[in-house]
Parts: sequence; C-alpha cells; structure tokens
Amino acid sequence: MKKKANIVSVKELGGGKYLVTYESGAKRTYSKMTKTIAAYILAHKKPEPAAEYESPYFKDKASELIFYLLVADGEMRMNYLNINKIHYGSKTAAKRWRDNIMKIIHPDVNRHPLAGQAAAEVNRIYEGMTA
Repeated sequence: MKKKANIVSVKELGGGKYLVTYESGAKRTYSKMTKTIAAYILAHKKPEPAAEYESPYFKDKASELIFYLLVADGEMRMNYLNINKIHYGSKTAAKRWRDNIMKIIHPDVNRHPLAGQAAAEVNRIYEGMTA
C-alpha cells in the first residue's frame, strides 16, 4: 500500500494554482483545488479575532437583543429587531428571522440571566407571525 505524503504548507499562487510543500521537501504545483488541499487549508485556517462590539450601552449583541425583546415595545422594537410585513406573510422569512435571533440569544449558547425569557419572547413573536 502506498504511503500518503503529508502536506507541510499550501500557498495560493493565484489564478486557481496552488504550491504544495510536502514533508519530504518535495514541492508540487496544482492547477486546481483538490480535496486534500482543501482539507489542509480548512484544518490550518487561523480563526479570525472576535470583533469588538461597538455599542456604548451594551457589552455584546446578545445583551442588546435581549433588551429590545424584553424591555422595548412598539415601533422601536420592531425596527431594531428588523420585523416587517414580510415576516407576517411568509413562514420561511419568519422562521429565518427566529433562527437568526435564537443563534445569538438561546440559553444553551448565551449565559445571560434573561436569555430564557428572551427566547420565550422570540417564540411568542414567531407564533404571532405564523398564525
């Protein structure tokens, strides 16, 4: 059985070409992305640093969403949460809206003390959209 060569580095040359350096020191140029190159790039991708949240009033996006869900009401709440007539006319738009908010405020993801109440409020709003 042929031994698989281990990739040490991948450099994108531009124009869809990649220079791959192997453990043995050998280098090879590929004219297209292969599964092996894609796997190496994915495994060695450096995470981007988290962006600073730019609100002078809230420490993060989740806290701001929870505030607008539980404290604000009326037009201000609707505007901030990006709720409009489309959400009331389309179940898929309403579901997409709910899913996007829940990714941020769900109690399993967010340790905010009011995350559970906010999640329940999102579900209540969603039920109103789909009724």
